[in-house]
Amino acid sequence: MNVPVVVVVFNRPHFTSRLVAALRSVAPPVVMVIGDGPRASRPGEAAAVSATRAEIELIDWPCDVRTHYSDVNLGCGRRVSSGLQWVFEQCESAIILEDDCVPNPSFFPFCEALLERYADDQRGMHIAGASFLASPPADGSSYHFSNSTHVWGWASWRRAWTHYQFAMTAWPTWKQTSLPSSVPDPRVRRSVTGLYDKVYAGLVDTWDVQWEFACRLNGGLGIVPSVNLVSNIGFGIGATHTHDPLHPAAKLPAASLPFPLLHPAMIVADAEADAETARLFRPSALQRIRSAVTRMFAPVLGRDFGSHSSTGAR
Repeated sequence: MNVPVVVVVFNRPHFTSRLVAALRSVAPPVVMVIGDGPRASRPGEAAAVSATRAEIELIDWPCDVRTHYSDVNLGCGRRVSSGLQWVFEQCESAIILEDDCVPNPSFFPFCEALLERYADDQRGMHIAGASFLASPPADGSSYHFSNSTHVWGWASWRRAWTHYQFAMTAWPTWKQTSLPSSVPDPRVRRSVTGLYDKVYAGLVDTWDVQWEFACRLNGGLGIVPSVNLVSNIGFGIGATHTHDPLHPAAKLPAASLPFPLLHPAMIVADAEADAETARLFRPSALQRIRSAVTRMFAPVLGRDFGSHSSTGAR
């Protein structure tokens, strides 16, 4: 491997241990670690944060480990976004994994190959590891293009990250002028509008919605593999956003992608694939109830919401 791998951690040492084990099989030469500080109001969290960082110290292959730890708690949105800014100030490109994302080994060469192929193509802004399609593309290609940015294992370039705006300052104008043409499906448009409005107003502590908006704003596309390459094991108690442990995307198995890659004939978003993914992440009434119950019983079980995992799909 030649591309740095970024690991985002917080207070879950058991997940971090599994991720380090997955990285050991591919032995990236550079690992960059982003970690938030503990919250003073959460008893025991300082110890959990320390235990998590201790797992990083167990990296035992020849490797340049660079850490960017905060002594104070910045929260999911500020910590991850500022950490990624630190990464792309040093690197032209990077592969990013949060602590609860366990990749198949083929995820790494997939990212590396496409980081090289689309390095100078401004249309490419995001390479995803997660795929939620029931079947691969009909043309047999190894990936398709998307208007979404799934962040359960992903990669990007410095040139793309320069467009990131944490405050989403361009959203009110873009909503009025470009949203209908950019998101023609009315159901998806309502979902996007509601979510973006909440993030713009500061009602949701996240960073990845701003990244998706930056890609939409600049006409950038995501790249999604034909099979799922990353399993998210973080659903349920302890997650910030992915609360429902029975969600159909929870612990979705990670498969291996055949090489050499077969590239799509056209660089254009696959509207049908985007619609299928949107349906998967449109919560049913039962899913909303399960999420609410999980959050309700978290304090009883002695666990706290506060990982920096993101919802990852829209």
